[in-house]
Amino acid sequence: AQCGVTKTVTFDYDCGDATPGLYGYEVVLQITGPVNTVVEGDFTMITGMDYFQVVANGGGQYTVNGSLFGAVPGILTDVDLFSVDLVTSGDGTVNIDILSYRFRDPVNTFIFAYMNGMSFVVDCTAPAAVTDITAAPRHNKVDVTWTHDLADVDHFEVYRGLWYDTTVGVSAYPEYNDQPGSLIPTRPTDYGVFPGPVGEWVQVDGGLVTTAAFTDTWAVSLRGVYYYEVFAVDAVGNGSAVALANDRATNYWLGDVYGPDLDPVPNGVVDVPDINVLATYFGTTIALGDPGNDTDVGPTDDWSRVGIPLTDSKIDFEDLMVFSMNFGVVSAAKDWAPISKVVDLVWVSYEDGTMALRLVNGTGLKGLNVKAAQPVNLVTAGRLLDGQSELTFLKNVGSNLDANVAVMGVNNGFSGSGDLMVIAANSPIRAEDLTITARGTDNSEMTVNLDKTSDTVIPRVFALNANCPNPFNPMTKISFSLPEAQAVKLAVYGIDGRKVATLLNETRGPGLHEVIWTGQDDSGRQAASGMYFYRIDAGPYSQVRKMTLMK
Repeated sequence: AQCGVTKTVTFDYDCGDATPGLYGYEVVLQITGPVNTVVEGDFTMITGMDYFQVVANGGGQYTVNGSLFGAVPGILTDVDLFSVDLVTSGDGTVNIDILSYRFRDPVNTFIFAYMNGMSFVVDCTAPAAVTDITAAPRHNKVDVTWTHDLADVDHFEVYRGLWYDTTVGVSAYPEYNDQPGSLIPTRPTDYGVFPGPVGEWVQVDGGLVTTAAFTDTWAVSLRGVYYYEVFAVDAVGNGSAVALANDRATNYWLGDVYGPDLDPVPNGVVDVPDINVLATYFGTTIALGDPGNDTDVGPTDDWSRVGIPLTDSKIDFEDLMVFSMNFGVVSAAKDWAPISKVVDLVWVSYEDGTMALRLVNGTGLKGLNVKAAQPVNLVTAGRLLDGQSELTFLKNVGSNLDANVAVMGVNNGFSGSGDLMVIAANSPIRAEDLTITARGTDNSEMTVNLDKTSDTVIPRVFALNANCPNPFNPMTKISFSLPEAQAVKLAVYGIDGRKVATLLNETRGPGLHEVIWTGQDDSGRQAASGMYFYRIDAGPYSQVRKMTLMK
């Protein structure tokens, strides 16, 4: 029995084969254990008798009498004779013993009976509160888990509250922070005590669970941020104290705003149609109630892809990062790949007047925002961005440099080294004028090391130039252009394909390079007159030209 509640104990009469019937009775009871003082008024006659009387004998002993009047056959069926209400008052066992009885029939003959008392345990101690309530999003679902040692637990009760739009039950999705008057549910103060408006908290369907996990499911999407409280309850209904902290989650993937094949209903995955919607609104400020507000998902409260969106009505780099982290995701797990905390970038100026931001080193770079207070004509993808195996996103916002780039997919970062973006502007942009924000695959801030080589003009493309002079005697100059640092091999070959001389075998940086051939082979002997070929191999680049040595 629960502590502090009324426990009703009933004395019943099973007549068996007794005839004639029961005409009158006297039962002496002894009540011991953790119950409040019992008075005569706590006894109630159930089966109608012409006379009913209770006498308190003291020390928890009571005499109960009942009798019929007149010429009647007595009670001939199984009935409940009387009950007593006991208010439990503490832990322990309550015993109700029958000390004596007298049953009589209509002619005052003794009726023999088998008498049984009863006992029950009073439990005043509630289970310990649950800990570590965790809510994790899925498509039309929220997975709720918690921790408990399961001591004295019969079941758990799970309650759900909704971040609502001024009216209980009406979701604040997708505005949340921007929705005027939106409210989060008031936390309960005790088991079953919910001080907020009626309906702020509801016990979820199937919320009586015996394991420390529950999946809240919606047949039809009712998008929102849902809060969860969990109580441990024992076998007699004692509920635990409130957990130190509750948790909340969306019941949808952030970034899942559109379905496939022009179906506007989200389909539970962030894919290309969703990125197209993001691109439509990217770089804009969204008015309250605009349909594009569902793309306003970043940053989140914990900067993860499964957090709660801190809406700001701006569709920008923070939203791009959440979309990119959730692209193609099928799990709520925060299983991040190891990343570096530093990314090495180079700002280069090409000889055609364009500039580029080049990735040199940094494991786990997922996205960049590059700004400068200078106008640009065009921002296009660099060779590294075009060469990624995953879908990428690049968009400049406004007329000044405000370029946003990211690679899609959970745990996917940029792979390799090379140009991420190429910028065309009417006037040079210095590296000192740049503001760069770099994020890793877990959306953490990365430290940017920017090599400020923008004062050095770098070739836009690789090239092996014609030697000069040609024909030559006894020496000639061979030049080549590198848009980026590469391991370079430059060699001279005869018309029969035999290597004559190795001119260069080392790493060279970006820029224009020159090498002199004096007409000697690798042994130091002067080469014969005739036609020769020179070949360069520089990373992914390779080219061959011919020249003539004339004596």
